[in-house]
Amino acid sequence: MIAVAARLLVALEISGTPLFGIYVGDSQYYHEWALRLAAGESDHTVFFQAPLYPYFLGALYWLFSPDPWVPRIVQAILAGAGCLLLSLSAFRLFGRRAGWIAGLLAALYAPGLFYDLLVHKSGIALLLGSLIVFFVTRFLAGNRTMPAAAAIGGVTALAAMAVEHYLMVLPVMAGWMLVQPAVAWRQRARWVCGLLIGVSLIQAPVIARNYRVANDPVVASSSAGLNFWIGNGRGAGGHYRELSFNRGVIEYEQKDSERIASAALNRQVSGSEASRWWFGRAMREIAAQPVAWFKVMARKAGLVLSDYEWPDHDAYKAYVPESRVLTALGGILRFGLLLPLFVIGAMALWSAKEESRPIIAASIAILGGVMLFFVFGRYRYAAAPFMFVVAGSGAAILASMNKGKLPFITAIAAGAIAFLPLDTSLKNPGSNYFSIGMRAYYLNRFDLAKDMMLRTIQAAPNWALPYNSLAMVYWHDNEWDLAEANMRRVIAIQPDFPKAYPFLGQILVRVGDVRARRGDAEGAIRSYSEVASMEGAIDVDRQYARSRLERFVR
Repeated sequence: MIAVAARLLVALEISGTPLFGIYVGDSQYYHEWALRLAAGESDHTVFFQAPLYPYFLGALYWLFSPDPWVPRIVQAILAGAGCLLLSLSAFRLFGRRAGWIAGLLAALYAPGLFYDLLVHKSGIALLLGSLIVFFVTRFLAGNRTMPAAAAIGGVTALAAMAVEHYLMVLPVMAGWMLVQPAVAWRQRARWVCGLLIGVSLIQAPVIARNYRVANDPVVASSSAGLNFWIGNGRGAGGHYRELSFNRGVIEYEQKDSERIASAALNRQVSGSEASRWWFGRAMREIAAQPVAWFKVMARKAGLVLSDYEWPDHDAYKAYVPESRVLTALGGILRFGLLLPLFVIGAMALWSAKEESRPIIAASIAILGGVMLFFVFGRYRYAAAPFMFVVAGSGAAILASMNKGKLPFITAIAAGAIAFLPLDTSLKNPGSNYFSIGMRAYYLNRFDLAKDMMLRTIQAAPNWALPYNSLAMVYWHDNEWDLAEANMRRVIAIQPDFPKAYPFLGQILVRVGDVRARRGDAEGAIRSYSEVASMEGAIDVDRQYARSRLERFVR
């Protein structure tokens, strides 16, 4: 109840803001995909993104409506169920106190409240991760049968159909099963076979579906190779980067991925072929610059362990000012606290309780999986259910203070790492405001677009994109002088900004016309003259400006 109530309170607080009803980036993509599914339209291409969440969302839209409250309410309830499962799991392995603490940590973890309310696959990550933890702890606590191993494989494969990083649990569990010296090798083999059977039962229908619709037997989605290159290829910095200018959304990303791979191979490629090509390109570029790659990996390790919630289109820092609950809880219950508690629990439990090792190792493996690609806060959230269970034990140990000094010294070091100041332009909510502003612009909500762009500029004053978008809004509102001022700001910040000069030329033509109508001949001549001599202006605008200048001369 605490978990559900906290999430619904946050939803209520943000319901009156543009953050609630306007979907941007991946959320917009999933929303539109779900609308098509709810309307009975089937997919005819191989999945580029993990399909579970849009099908889940489509079912909600079909059963109820596409109202923004519907997924939030359902996801809040599912998150509450996940917290209960985590509490039961920690209680089963580590005791009553650890169970209570793990459940409360999951219920009130401030970044979790944010992620659980997004119309995004991270909105069901807590439940899916908690299901894996529940079945793993059930197996570890004594139900070590082949069907129990199959249940772990099945629920992990299902969770990976939404959050791909959960695949990292499978090698951890398989490895643990194989290295149990007190168990006969036949029994260990049966466990691993059960695990693989469970995975196959979930993945086989998806592979068959992809082969049937596209003649391409992709396991789940075909974006893995591209994502690996984004995080590791030449020029990688640890975060997401666009393949083409201002096309960092899934729809364009899929087209650009296959287009670039097809051009390189001189033939049309399938989704799986494109993924393999991107993997190959990344590996070649890593081999060509190993030192640079090691530096990128070190940076990604810092990003993964940082207290900061690295933003995607939806930024945690944009939501916090709109919610008193997030503001209050976010001061304490954040990754900077979760990581030290996890370290204390992991160090105390690893040697004392063998059953804890797969949970600890799975947490580290998921974080490592995020580091292997590129870092968003919502990717890291996949590890949180596993970390909550160990951290619950860590907090219980901290309360009893009976495990020596080493875990606490290490926890202090972990906390210091989490709060290291990493210099990055992503440390502001500007990208979230910008995405909402652009979506509002395309929905013809120009006042909202203007407000969001002004917020973006306040958060990121040296970013050219919002000035360009603000110029577009002023262009629509026929406020030519303001449009001109913003485009000049764009060029001052980024002289090579794409299509800046053609747009500025168009604006100056309108400014010249307005000044001519006002009788400001000197101002009109100045505007027309600049367009006429502007190398990047469109030919039609240059010709028009010259003809207008000739009239003034005559």
